[in-house]
Amino acid sequence: LPRVTPGAPVFFGTRRCAPDIDAGLDPQGARAAAEAAPRTDVLLPAWEATGAFTGPAHDARQAVALTGLAALEMVVDIPPGAALRGALALDSRLPADSHVTFAVRVDGERLTELDVPDTAWGAFEVPLDGHAGAGRRLELRVEDASVPGGQVVEALEPDYPRRHNVGALYEPAVSRVGVADPRLVTTSRVPRRIATSERPSVLLIQVETLRADALAPWVGVDGQDFGAPPDLAPNLAKLAARAVVWKRNMAPSSWTVPSTASLLTGLPPCAHGATSNQRFGLPGDVATLAERAEQAGVATGAVVASDLLSAAAGYARGFQSFAHVPYANARQVNTLAQAFLQDHAGQQFLLFLHEFDPHSPYAAPEPWRDRYVPEALRDRTVASAEANILAGLERGYGGAGPLPAPDDPDVQFLRGRYLGEIAWWDEQLGHLLDALARLKLDDSTLIVITADHGEEFMEHGLYGHGSDLYEETLHVPLLVVPPPGWRVALPVGAREEVVGSASLHASILEWLGVPYDPGEVRPPLREPTGWAYSTTSKGVVLVQGADPLSRKLDSMRTDGLRAIVSWPVPGDTVGPQHLAFDLRADPAQHAPLADGAADGAFRLLLQAETWCDEHRAAAAPEGLDSAQLDALRQLGYLGGKGAPSEPPPTPLSEPPH
Repeated sequence: LPRVTPGAPVFFGTRRCAPDIDAGLDPQGARAAAEAAPRTDVLLPAWEATGAFTGPAHDARQAVALTGLAALEMVVDIPPGAALRGALALDSRLPADSHVTFAVRVDGERLTELDVPDTAWGAFEVPLDGHAGAGRRLELRVEDASVPGGQVVEALEPDYPRRHNVGALYEPAVSRVGVADPRLVTTSRVPRRIATSERPSVLLIQVETLRADALAPWVGVDGQDFGAPPDLAPNLAKLAARAVVWKRNMAPSSWTVPSTASLLTGLPPCAHGATSNQRFGLPGDVATLAERAEQAGVATGAVVASDLLSAAAGYARGFQSFAHVPYANARQVNTLAQAFLQDHAGQQFLLFLHEFDPHSPYAAPEPWRDRYVPEALRDRTVASAEANILAGLERGYGGAGPLPAPDDPDVQFLRGRYLGEIAWWDEQLGHLLDALARLKLDDSTLIVITADHGEEFMEHGLYGHGSDLYEETLHVPLLVVPPPGWRVALPVGAREEVVGSASLHASILEWLGVPYDPGEVRPPLREPTGWAYSTTSKGVVLVQGADPLSRKLDSMRTDGLRAIVSWPVPGDTVGPQHLAFDLRADPAQHAPLADGAADGAFRLLLQAETWCDEHRAAAAPEGLDSAQLDALRQLGYLGGKGAPSEPPPTPLSEPPH
C-alpha cells in the first residue's frame, strides 16, 4: 500500500479544559472547570478517518486506520513543551490473540513503542521534549505485528472520483490499528467566558452551493421550487420546526469568496473588496467576526473545506483554532468539529464550519449517490455529463445550436446527483447534532445554518455558479435554532421580510454578547431593511472574451422584485444593461419588466453602492500565488467552464466521501 501522507496541514489550535472534559461530565461541573482550571493548547492536525475502521464495539470513534504497510506522516511545527496525545485500538475483526505495537517518530528518531489494546481504546501521551521546532516530520506507524492468518479484514474498491481512491485488499496477515483524536498539546492559561441563556455559544454552518428552493422550508417562496422530494433533508426540517426561519435570505454573491468575506466582516462585497482574483483576501483594516469574539473572551474555531478560504488570504484571523481541509466532506468536517466541541465543553465558543457538500462533482456515497437520479440515466458519470453541457454551451453561445435546456438528460442527471449530495449532507448534520447533545452542549448552543450561494442548472443559460445573479444562485437558506430557554431570541417561526446574509455578522455578535460599532457593519437581522444587495465580478464568461472575473453584475432583491445591472467591460459598445423581474408573477425570471417598472429597486441599488463608498475597506491583499490560481481554475472560477469534473487532489487520506 502507498504511504498515507496528508502533507503539511494547517493545525487546529484549540483550548482544552483541565481536567479533560468528556461527554460524561456534568455540564455544571464542566462550567466550573472551564472557569477555574488551567487550560491546555491543543493542536489537532488535519488528518481524518480512513475507511470503515471497526474498533471496540462499546466505544465507536472516528479513527485514522493504519496498517503494517502504511504509515501516517506529516510536517508539523512542534511548540516547546508539547506532547502527542490520542487513543489506540486494534481492529475488532482481528483475532483476539493478535499482538501489535505502535511507534511514534520525529525526524526518523523513534520516541516510543506502545502495545495496542485489543479490547478497548487505550489513551496515550508521548512527550516531544527536545524536538520543538518548525518543519518537524512526525510519523505514526505500526512497528510490529503478529496477526494469525485466515481472515480478510477489509476490501476497498475504486470509486469516483478516481484520483482519490486506490483499490486495495488487506491480507489476513496485515493488522489494522485505529488512532483516534490525535493532537499536539501544550499547557497555558487562557481565560474564557461561560455560555449562558443570555449569551449562548454559536455553531455557524455555512454550506457550499445549497440553493434554498431544494429544501422544504423554502419551497414555494415567490413561486420557487427546484422539484426536490419533500423528505430530502429530514434533519434540517426538524431543526426548522423549532427555529427562526428567514424565508427570503439572499447571499451577498453567487460564489464563495465574496459571500464568506461578507459573513466574516459584516460588509457587502462592494465594501470589503474580496471580489476577484486580484482582490481575494480579507481587508486588513476590518475586524473579523472571529477577532471581535476572541477579544471578548469567546473561544473561536473554524473548520473550512474550501481551498479558497485560506489562512494566507486572512480567513483564519481571529480563529484560535483553524483547520483548513480543502475538499473534505461533511463527515470529515464534522469529525474535526466534534473535537473542538469536546475541547470547549462549558466555555462560550464560536465554531464556524464551511462544508463543501453539495459542490460538484456530486459524488455522495451510496445509497445517496443515485437515489434521485432517474433509472434510465444512471449509466452516466458527472465528468461526461459536465463535458456534454460545456460542449453544448460553447455551441449555443457560438451560434451553432441551441443551449442545453433544463430538461436535458445530462442536466437532469446532475440535478439528481446534486439532490443526493444534499441528502448525504443532511445525514451528516444529524450525526453532528447527536454529538452536540452527547456532549451536553445543545442546551447552551445556538445553531445557525446558511449557504454561501446556490447552484444553477441551465435555468438562465449556464451551469454552476458565480456568473449570474438570479434566484437560483442567490436565494439561500437561513435558520437560527435557539437553545432552550434562550432569552434574547426573535420569535421562533417564519420571517417573510427580505434579508441578506451579511447581516449575520452583527446578529451573531449580539447573540454572543460581544460589542461592536453598528455604524461599521450592516444592521443585524432584527433590523431588516427589506432589501438585499448582491454582486459578482465573475460575469457571464461564455459571452465575452475579456478577463472572466472582470464583468461586474449588481442585483437588488426587494419584496417580490429582482433587479439586475450588468456593467460594461473594456471593448463593450453599449452601456449598463438593466433587467428586472416580478418574482410572484414570473418566478422563473424569464419575462423582464418594462423600463421604469422597478425604478425603486434600482434606486436602492444605488443607495447600497453609496453605503459601500462610505464604508469601503482599505485595499485587500492583492494577487494570488500559483496554488491559489490553480484552485480557482479547478473550481471553475477561471475560464468560465463551469464546475470541475473532479476536485483537485486532496491531502486527506480518503476520497471526498
